[in-house]
Amino acid sequence: MSTIRFSLLIVDIVLTGAIAGFFFAWSASVMRGLDVAPPAAAIEAMNAINEEIRNALFAPAFFGPLLVGIVAALTFLPQISSPAAWCVIAAVLVYAVGTFGVTIVVNLPLNDGLADAEIPTRSAAQARLWHEYSEPWTLWNHVRTLSSFVSFGCLLATLRLMP
Repeated sequence: MSTIRFSLLIVDIVLTGAIAGFFFAWSASVMRGLDVAPPAAAIEAMNAINEEIRNALFAPAFFGPLLVGIVAALTFLPQISSPAAWCVIAAVLVYAVGTFGVTIVVNLPLNDGLADAEIPTRSAAQARLWHEYSEPWTLWNHVRTLSSFVSFGCLLATLRLMP
């Protein structure tokens, strides 16, 4: 077993597990809490979170699984027909599409739309704005959560199947 390959897999497992847990926490508690808060407070809190999330602590957990995963997959090219190679490739593809891709194509545009929205003064209109944001955002966060955990599982399988 290559030390570099093994090290890359361990780093990718840790990063993917971290981001899976992050997205799970949002699905299991954060969005549920914001959904029962007053809509104006939920909108304000979500906009503040979205401003602060782009930071040096979050970036490695979000970008790392894709970047480290690609490098790890490249180390398997000489054994491309092995089950371990296909597991790490599956991990990268699932993360790329179901976590990274969904974030870029769905969640970030929803975040931008909420940030650009004029906050209504009437509470019913605030509730409608929050609901129109929260419902699809949460649904797609569930997809990101599931994809991250599937990718995590594929990486664990890769580790188990490595020659």
